[in-house]
Amino acid sequence: MATCSAVVRCIVIHFILLVIAADRLCSAATAQTGQDAGVRLHEAIAGEEFNVFLPLEGAIADDARRFNMLLIEHSRGIKAVRAVLIGSTGGTLTFFELKELASGPSGLRDVLRTAPAKSGLIQSMFVSETPFDAASSPPQVLCLTLRAAFSGDALRTEPLALALAAVANEKSEKPSTAPRSDNAATAELTTAIYPFGEFYFEVRRKPQTGNLAASFSAEQKAVVTLPSAEAATLSLQKNFTLEFWMRTVALQGAVFSSWSGAERDAYPLEVEAEPDGRLAAFTAGRFAYKKISSRSIVADGRWHLVTFTHSAAPGQLPGQLKFYLDGRLQDSCETQAADAAKSVPTLGSRAGKEKFFQGFIDDFKLFSRTKTSAELSAPKSYDSDDDPSLVIYDHFNDHPGAALRGESGSREKPDRAGLISTGLSREASSLLMAAKVRNFRTQINGRSVRLGWEFEGRSDVESFTIERSLTGAANAATANAAGAAASAETSGEMKFESIGTVVCSESQGRYGFTDAGVGEQSSVAFYRLRKNSSAVSGRAVTYSDVVKVGLAETKLFRLYQNTPNPFNPATNIEYELFEPSPVEIAVFSMLGKEVMRLTKSMQPAGKYRFMFDAAERNLSSGIYLYRIQTNSGTETRKMILTK
Repeated sequence: MATCSAVVRCIVIHFILLVIAADRLCSAATAQTGQDAGVRLHEAIAGEEFNVFLPLEGAIADDARRFNMLLIEHSRGIKAVRAVLIGSTGGTLTFFELKELASGPSGLRDVLRTAPAKSGLIQSMFVSETPFDAASSPPQVLCLTLRAAFSGDALRTEPLALALAAVANEKSEKPSTAPRSDNAATAELTTAIYPFGEFYFEVRRKPQTGNLAASFSAEQKAVVTLPSAEAATLSLQKNFTLEFWMRTVALQGAVFSSWSGAERDAYPLEVEAEPDGRLAAFTAGRFAYKKISSRSIVADGRWHLVTFTHSAAPGQLPGQLKFYLDGRLQDSCETQAADAAKSVPTLGSRAGKEKFFQGFIDDFKLFSRTKTSAELSAPKSYDSDDDPSLVIYDHFNDHPGAALRGESGSREKPDRAGLISTGLSREASSLLMAAKVRNFRTQINGRSVRLGWEFEGRSDVESFTIERSLTGAANAATANAAGAAASAETSGEMKFESIGTVVCSESQGRYGFTDAGVGEQSSVAFYRLRKNSSAVSGRAVTYSDVVKVGLAETKLFRLYQNTPNPFNPATNIEYELFEPSPVEIAVFSMLGKEVMRLTKSMQPAGKYRFMFDAAERNLSSGIYLYRIQTNSGTETRKMILTK
C-alpha cells in the first residue's frame, strides 16, 4: 500500500513540473491561427486518426541524456491517442511506446487548476517505463497518433505544441523513483524541458462519399482470402498486377500475405507495415527472400494507392517485382520462379493466424498482366474497370465483382450496412471512389458519330466533357496508355479538344452525345470523357478510356461470334444490320469447300440469328469458316466443330 501511494505522489510531482514547463512552452498557441500558429504538419479528416512523424535530431539539446516523458498541449478538437519514440541501434530499429497518464488520482484535479488559463489548451502527458537513452541509442523520430474530433466546420485550424521532458533524481542522475514525500521529492528531482515548437493542423469535414471500405483490426481478426482459382494468377511464374487503396496508423501487421509462415516455403508476395511507418514487401524463391520498401511514410492516416507489378521471365531467367506508391516507383527486385505458394493469399493477416492488420482497405484489384509505368503514373486520372485482365476486384460496397472471400468460402451479402457474416466489417470511407464510366461505345450514322455510356451510383461528378482527337496513336490501346500518363489537353502525340458537355444527374444512368459531321473532317477519330467535379478541391481530373472510330469505310452490319463455340452438333450464328440490305451467309471448310449457303433478298435493320446444324450435313470435326456478305462489305469468322 505504501508503494502505491509513493507512485501516486511521484506522478503528481511529475505532472506539476510538466504543467509549469507547459506555461513556458506554448501559453499563447491558441491565440494564433493559420501560419501564425507555427508549422503546418498535416491535413486531417474529422473523425479519423492520423500519424505525425517528427524528426528528433537537432530538436534535442546536446546535454540531453535520458527522456522519459512527453508533454503535449492541444485544443479540444484534437485527441492524442498514442506516442512512440523510434531509434536505431546497430542498424536495428528500436521501438518505445509511451503510456498516457490519464486522469490519475483525485489530487491531480487541483494540480490542473495551476495551469495558466490564458493558454486555453488541454494537456496530455505520456510516460516511458523504460527511459529513452539519447546517448547510447539516439532517438530519430517521434510518431504521434492523433484523432481529429467531429465538427460542423468545413475547414478549421487546430494548434498543438510539444516538448520532451527528462525527469531524474538529482543525486543519482537516474530516472526518478518513488519519492518519500511530496516536499522531499520536489527537492531531489530535476527536470529538463526541450520544446519542439508550435504546430497546427488543417482539419476538413469528412466527405459524404457513400463509399464503404473494409475495416481490419487486431481484435476483430477477420480473415479474408482470395478465391483459389483466380488467386493462381498471383505467381512468380506469371505476370500480374496487385493494387489496392489503404489507410492506416499501424506500425506493424500484414496488409497482404501469400506466405504460410514456414521458412522453407516460397511465396510471391507479402506486404507488411513497418515500425518506421513505411510499407515493406517480401518475396521468396527456392533459396532466399528479398525485401523492397517504400521511400515515404504510409502509416500517416491518409489514403494511399499501393501497387505491385510482376514481370515473369522464361526458363530460369529472373523476373522483376516493382513496388509503386501513389503511382510512383518506390523499389524493385529480381524474382526467381518457384513452386506455387502453399498458403491461400490472405488480406489483413498472414494465413489468417498472425500479424493481423489494423486499418482500412478499399478497391482491391488483381490483374493477370503487368501494368505499364504510364498507366500507374497517374492513378487518379485513369478509369479502367472494364480491363479484360481484371481477375479479382472488390470495392467492398453492396455489389462486388469477382469478390474476395471470407471464412465461409464465399462472399456473402451483409445482413445490415457495414456487417458481413464472415467477420469482415465495413465502414464509411473518406476515400472518394466515384462511380465508373461503363460501356463507353460509339455508333456511326453516315458521317456522324453517336457516343453512348453508362454512369450509375453516388458520385460527386457534375458533368462530362466530351473530348475528341483527329490525330494521334494508331490504336485505342496506345491511346489509353498515353492518356494514363497525362491529364492535360495533350496525351502523348494526341491532342484532344472539347466538343461538348453533358450534365450529370443521379437519376439518369445512361448518357449520349452526337458528334455531327465528323466524317467530313477525318477518316479516324478518338474520343474520351472527362469527369468534372468541384466537390473536392485539388482532385485530379479523371478520364474514361479512349475509343477509336474509323470513318473511311463504314460497315453497316456486324457479325458476331457463334455460340456455343466449340459446338456439337449445332451452333447459333448471329448478325446485325444497321440499315436494310440483302444478306448472304455461307459456311466453308478450311480447304475452301462450300458447306452451306443462305440468301436473303432484303432484310430490314435489326438483329438476326439462325442455327447451323452440322449433323444434317454429316460434317467431321474441325475448323470451319462462316461469312456474311452485304451491300456494305463482307466479314468472316471461325468456328470449331468437335465430336
